[in-house]
Amino acid sequence: MRLSRYGVGCNYYISFNGILRPSSRVWRFSSRFHYIITAPENCIGNRRHICMKTLNQTLRAILLALAVIGTATTALAYNFMVNGIYYNRNGNNATVTYIEYREYYNNHSIYGPDRYNYLNKYTDCITIPETVIFNGVTYTVTSIGDYAFANCYSLKGISIPNTVSFIGDYAFYNCGMLTEITIPESVVSISNYAFYLCSSLTNLIIPNSVTTIGDYAFCNCSGLKSVIIGNSVNNIGGGAFAGSYPSYVTCLSTTPPPSSGDIDSRAKLYVPLESVDLYRTTSGWNYFTDVRGFGENYFSMPDYTTFHGDTILIPVSMENMDEITAFQTDIYLPQGFELLKDDDEYMVTLSDRKGRDHVIMVNDTPDGAIRVLSYSPTLKTFKNNDGELFYLTVKVPDNADGNYRIELNNTILTTIDENEVHALNAFNIIKTRWRD
Repeated sequence: MRLSRYGVGCNYYISFNGILRPSSRVWRFSSRFHYIITAPENCIGNRRHICMKTLNQTLRAILLALAVIGTATTALAYNFMVNGIYYNRNGNNATVTYIEYREYYNNHSIYGPDRYNYLNKYTDCITIPETVIFNGVTYTVTSIGDYAFANCYSLKGISIPNTVSFIGDYAFYNCGMLTEITIPESVVSISNYAFYLCSSLTNLIIPNSVTTIGDYAFCNCSGLKSVIIGNSVNNIGGGAFAGSYPSYVTCLSTTPPPSSGDIDSRAKLYVPLESVDLYRTTSGWNYFTDVRGFGENYFSMPDYTTFHGDTILIPVSMENMDEITAFQTDIYLPQGFELLKDDDEYMVTLSDRKGRDHVIMVNDTPDGAIRVLSYSPTLKTFKNNDGELFYLTVKVPDNADGNYRIELNNTILTTIDENEVHALNAFNIIKTRWRD
């Protein structure tokens, strides 16, 4: 702290952690915290002593106020930490938050909400619990706060619990290694810039619970291949998908939600069959050159709870209204999970009944997926609601700990009359745990 005086009737400048510097006709400070106190013109002689006494009292009051402010400022970063995750509390609810942020100035740090200059240490894969206990009190995790995981360059995956309803501004800003995220059905709002610059995300499912997608929420997610937008979204903010270039976009709402129209027009747009003409003529959607309707055909997989290192057999079922002669789908496995091979052939097998009439081929794709193609040389069909179709033999990694998602994307079905029908993407949750 430095107090500088420049004579009777002039200003007294108080600078904290800074240096007084002249600039043209005014004095400027290198510190963010500075105050000006003006001495009166008659502050001379004995009165000067009185004025200085008053000035000193004022100074002490300012210092006390700054001490309180300083304490509050640093306390805003987080209230408590449990198992490496930082939280702020609000009653019996908890918000996931950042560790700390700093703005450097003349070799000292000032704490403030600057999204570009702050430290964060979340790495690898994170599982956020539904509840946390701190000092004997149980808190329900209900939101992911502003900047919570921003600039976590080494964050690869995150599991969000079904208690979270809100994802804040810049929550996952610039998480360039984030490859997978499961947004639960509890989330209602995804705020501005929430996933900005998450360039490694490939497949995105926005659940039916979400009503609002904020401005630039998924902007510059350049690795996106597939996007599904739930049926409750009533507003897609400006620039929400600008700079992202998915090949497939599925919008489940029968009424086109307001959109600024920044999704790449080259994407294939799949919408409810009865809404195709409406999307083709609605502003914000009518610029797509390929708009298709999807029927009630889909694959499904059950969820699993298993131990790390286990091998599991996952059945894939098809619910189909159309008579299907062939199908193609891309399997996306979480990092570390392995689709096993037998004699260099992936262990993807048709059910006994399907195997009599169909052949199956499995190959790798350039984007890291495993593509399954099956067809009938004699045009035998998969009947309506045909049940278990094929099986995947998957090895869970030895270090798995948390929830993981296996996805079936880019699914195309061929009907008996040789029409291609798009099926909704499917996924399941693999919950892993350690043996006692």
